[in-house]
Amino acid sequence: DNQARVHLVWPVVQEHFQGVLGSCNEPTPLVEHAVTNLLTLAVQLARLDNMTESVVASLTVVLNLAPAVEAALAEHVAIGLTRLLERYEARLPQWSSAAWESALSLVQLTSRHARATLRGFRMLNRLIMHDGGRAVSPRNFAFCVRTAHAFAKSTASESSQCIMALELLY
Repeated sequence: DNQARVHLVWPVVQEHFQGVLGSCNEPTPLVEHAVTNLLTLAVQLARLDNMTESVVASLTVVLNLAPAVEAALAEHVAIGLTRLLERYEARLPQWSSAAWESALSLVQLTSRHARATLRGFRMLNRLIMHDGGRAVSPRNFAFCVRTAHAFAKSTASESSQCIMALELLY
């Protein structure tokens, strides 16, 4: 069964994405496809209990993109991450601190880009308010505060969104 073996090939796939994305300095169709495909794979593979942590962690390769590439692909990241988090929202309370840090760092990335900031803020709000706010725990509290702070001071966000981000901190 391929689902049982996917964890064996995932390191090779992850290394491939790191190679493609780690060497790019400008947005190209190849880089756009790589980011989109990485996010699509993450959505598909995160359903496997033994893959969620490594799949979410693998997305952090996006955090090292050159500024021009990040700006061009921030909306793609926001869309893919939204799909991932919506699909597996019920599992959020079980996520490790490292998984929360990875996901919220990607959400924070969206705060810097006008085309992605609204979707990213909605995602943050949903994460923090998940299950009546019970998803926020000592394991992820600092990451939630850091991410809300990024939206509060964002120059890419509307002022009303910055105020709502401040309200999330209370």
